[in-house]
Amino acid sequence: MPPETYLTPTSEMVHIWSDQNRRQIIHQIWATVLQFHIDHDVVDPSWRWVVDALRWRQGKIDLWELEKRERTTRHDIKALLEQTIDEIGCDQILHLGMTSADVVDNATQVQMAQTMSLLASRHQNPTLVNWPDWYPFRGIKGAVGTHQDQMDLLGTADLCTRLDLAVAQQFGFTKVMNSVGQTGMRSTDLQVASAIAVGISNRSAQILAAGYLQMVAQYAGDTWNEGDVSSSVIRRVALPGLAFAADVDPVR
Repeated sequence: MPPETYLTPTSEMVHIWSDQNRRQIIHQIWATVLQFHIDHDVVDPSWRWVVDALRWRQGKIDLWELEKRERTTRHDIKALLEQTIDEIGCDQILHLGMTSADVVDNATQVQMAQTMSLLASRHQNPTLVNWPDWYPFRGIKGAVGTHQDQMDLLGTADLCTRLDLAVAQQFGFTKVMNSVGQTGMRSTDLQVASAIAVGISNRSAQILAAGYLQMVAQYAGDTWNEGDVSSSVIRRVALPGLAFAADVDPVR
């Protein structure tokens, strides 16, 4: 009987999709937006220390308290926001003009970009190597995928665009979407998922990747015309699953 084979992603890929890395990305988004708001007179300069506190924390947070908050709020981003505010000791200034989509969708994009960069460093797939040339960042677009919330705060479309670029460039993105609506991310999810799935040589990993890619294709198509929250549930499973399948290290 042949020995059993285990498909194990590398520690680097596990870190990319870890809760700590995701919290670190979200803290960095909040810090960059807050810094921009301070620089453009939306928030009083006396709150500049909060930017430093967010960057110093690097995603660290009391996980026990966060879990208790999530059980009460039934919303992971609301719980993380409240917990971060309490631990830093700041006011409700971290999330001005933003919704959960501004951190959830952007954080997932950063994780996908980090995934492509890691895979590119090992396999030299030109599509993955050149991801900044074709993979656009969502940006700070609010719940319905427009700039209206930030326009109310900043006053001009030019400043909204500059805010998007400030956040995007923190993570290596060079392109930013203009208006994404509530469904635009589904097309980019499928585009990235397809790029990652190409070139997987391990047969077992190919089978896993095909299943995850089908999940992404299904929610990209079936829910295109509506803001169905079910797609966010699927992407939380399919995208990291596909990343792990592309990064497996067969261990006997």
